[in-house]
Parts: sequence; C-alpha cells; structure tokens
Amino acid sequence: MGFTVSDASSKLRKVSVTQQNIIGNNNDMTVTGTGVGRWDYDDVISCTKDVADPLGRANNANNILFGTSTLVMRQQLITVPSAGEPYTFSCWIKRVIGDGNFRVDYGDGQGSHILRPTTGLWYPYVVPVVHGGSDWLDFNCPNSSVNTGFHIYGCQLNLGNIPFYYLENVGGASYDVQENEVFVNDNNLKTASILV
Repeated sequence: MGFTVSDASSKLRKVSVTQQNIIGNNNDMTVTGTGVGRWDYDDVISCTKDVADPLGRANNANNILFGTSTLVMRQQLITVPSAGEPYTFSCWIKRVIGDGNFRVDYGDGQGSHILRPTTGLWYPYVVPVVHGGSDWLDFNCPNSSVNTGFHIYGCQLNLGNIPFYYLENVGGASYDVQENEVFVNDNNLKTASILV
C-alpha cells in the first residue's frame, strides 16, 4: 500500500529510513503461550482473527471478547535494542459490544493509558513509553459491567516519539527491522504520513 504526495507538498523529500516493530506476532493475537512473541490470556473469553481491518481488508484484524474482571491479555519478554530510550506503542481499536474502556499497561512503572472509544468506530491509539530492556504489554478492559468486545489491528512498538509506518512482525522474533523510503519535511524531519 502506498500514498501520493500532491504538488502542494513540494517541500517534502524522500529518504531511506530504518523502521522497526518490536512486538512479535503483532497482528495475530491467536498465537498463544508465554514465550517471546506469544499472547497469554487471563480473562479473555475468545480471540479470533476473522474481522476486517480499518481499511476493510477481510480477516486481517483481531476479534477479542474480554470478561468483566481486570485480568489481562499479555505479551511478555518484549526486548528492545536501546533500553531507556523513548518508544511509541500504537494500534487501531474498535469497540463492538459492551461498555468497557480499553487500557494498555506497558512495563513496570509506565502507568496505565485508557481509551474510551465510541462503539462501532475505529480509533488510532498512541502511547509513549520508555522501555526498560525486557518488559511486557498488557491489554485489559476496566470498569465494565458486561463482557466487552474489541477489534484490534496493527499493534506496533517502535523507537522514537511518534508512531512510524506500520510493519507486520510475523513469528516469535523479539523485533523486526525493515528499510523503507518515506517522505519527510526538512523543517522537522517527521514522517509526512503514517500507513496502516
């Protein structure tokens, strides 16, 4: 998938960058277990990968039903190449049933970050974190009186203060790196567009 740059964006230039996604099996939460790149369920009633993503591509997003407790869905042993540096977690979330919020807890001492979505709409979810070297990622659904279902697409953890271009990390590797060409603005060197 690509994007176009209009004539009005003449100040942008194309550069080669290294992008990374440190979450193994980031878009397939049905890969269970407790090792690197695997998802561990506590109060998850069901998890399938059988719904459309935000772009309408069939069977490309996760369909997760949480119970009413505060227990979690976790990926453990997330290891980064640059401990202590700023990272950004991002994904797309859509609540489909229930009344619960969506919460992400990342590593020790990072605190909780809560999204209160409107049912039926996709939301981009972005959380800045500082990675401790070998941390974990928890999803849960607090303050819910009934079972709550979410569609989740494209979990990513990348180095830096902004979410980067989406990179799917298939398998158990602790991180995946890829070279891409992106458009940047010379004034701030930030990416011009984020792909999903």
